[in-house]
Amino acid sequence: MRSMITIPAVDIGATHTRKGVVHIRAEGEGAYSLPRLLLPDRSKKFLNPTRPAPEHPKGYVTDIRLTLERAARGLKDIFRDIPIKERKAVHKTVGICAPGAWLAEGIPYKGTIPNLPDLEGFKLAEEFPRFMGEDWKAVVANDGVANVLAIAHALIAQRDKFSQVRDALSACGRIAGFIPGTGFGGGALWVEGGRITPVPGPQQFFDLILDEGEGRIRPGFLTPEDLVTGEGLRLQAIRDDILHRRFRPDELTGDGLALLAEHGEAPIREAARSLYRRAGQALAKTMILTYEGGAEGVSRKAVVNDPPELETKFWANVKGTRVFILCGWLMSRPAKDHAWPTMNEWIHRSGHPIVTVAADEIPGVRELLASDAAGLVGAALLCQSGP
Repeated sequence: MRSMITIPAVDIGATHTRKGVVHIRAEGEGAYSLPRLLLPDRSKKFLNPTRPAPEHPKGYVTDIRLTLERAARGLKDIFRDIPIKERKAVHKTVGICAPGAWLAEGIPYKGTIPNLPDLEGFKLAEEFPRFMGEDWKAVVANDGVANVLAIAHALIAQRDKFSQVRDALSACGRIAGFIPGTGFGGGALWVEGGRITPVPGPQQFFDLILDEGEGRIRPGFLTPEDLVTGEGLRLQAIRDDILHRRFRPDELTGDGLALLAEHGEAPIREAARSLYRRAGQALAKTMILTYEGGAEGVSRKAVVNDPPELETKFWANVKGTRVFILCGWLMSRPAKDHAWPTMNEWIHRSGHPIVTVAADEIPGVRELLASDAAGLVGAALLCQSGP
């Protein structure tokens, strides 16, 4: 018999926050159908309240307490619209996702939330229930983790349609997902039966050390943040001998590079495509490093690596991962035409049994992403993923 629960969720961003409730139908223990939003018309973004911050480049930052107060007020408004007889299905734990590398003690790793400085040292899972009232709880994870969790649920619910995924998970129940955009979002999950659990501790992939070079987040080293993100591609394009002579910096955006990859002049076309190929190689190296569990005796994390035990646990938790879900701009036509072939070639050379899945090829995910609700759904699923 199917049961239904309604889980409140909050997706906190650097400038906007989304609040809403997610309706989940469960059948048996640990097996969940693809979640869908309940009252989607009430699941909306709002602009984060701000406070003056002369020390910040913008001169202001998100006021986290006012933001949480508004999110809680919005959730309570939704609850009032739920018929009284259905309110018993409301889960009294709020799922929250937010930027940052969240530690086991419930605070983000120092320096990983530059756009939300009020969260430094802030125990979000303890503080948010105070805005909700008596008997409320909350769970918190990184926003990339939440997005990967939502997409992975769609994949697991339909894994019989993906035989390679099914076989890989039978051999090692671990999934990772990468969501490159302006930054390099991602998450790692453990899968056991129909139950999907985020890997404990901070699980950032943006800072994996892939090569030596002119990196942005750690001098002398290149990471996925440098080679795979939209900002990383833009900076590479600006430094390219051909592209920087012919185009203004504001023309070398993600959309601009997509057009240049089909440019009528061969040198320009090749210069743009070479950036995609380099991104594909970097993606493959990221997956290979993850599968291998890092490098013994050598740090391969540029930021989230102190104390050393933090990095050691990360590699132990992700080692052996075979299934990788690729989202963000990796679903675009230029990525599939130019980044994916290079990525697949490098994976093949490694000899590792790595399986890649484009998120938009999983039934239902395209619609989920179009609704801008993956973070909210993933945040709600955090409440169902605990031990």
